[in-house]
Amino acid sequence: MLRKKRGNRTGNESAVFKFIPSFLFSALLAVALTAGFCALIANTMCNIDIKPSLLVTFTTVLLGIAILLSSLVFSLINRGGILSGTVLATVFFVILCVCSFALYRIPFTELWITKGVTLLISGALGGYIATLLQERKRKIRH
Repeated sequence: MLRKKRGNRTGNESAVFKFIPSFLFSALLAVALTAGFCALIANTMCNIDIKPSLLVTFTTVLLGIAILLSSLVFSLINRGGILSGTVLATVFFVILCVCSFALYRIPFTELWITKGVTLLISGALGGYIATLLQERKRKIRH
């Protein structure tokens, strides 16, 4: 008679536990990249005369680049794809919205929709690039 071994995790549980550390690493990478890019923008604004109206555009583009890179890393670690990158981008956008609304009382405008779409596209693109890299690596091996 076959017995189930005690103490072993099922496939779903182990996948969830493998998912959490890589997600946290990628989220921290996104925060670090965003902070670095914001420092770069602040330094640029101090040294060069840039219109303040361009600040929103620069921050949106640099947030997109940060999410693209972190979702690429996240998807490569998890062997995920577009969904992995989009999940990371969604969580990052929700955290960004909550912090902005709670700390600074910034109202929700059309600009937030633009930022959200930009972040989601960046996350999906990072996941897609990771899938392409994994496929290329697989073809080179065989």
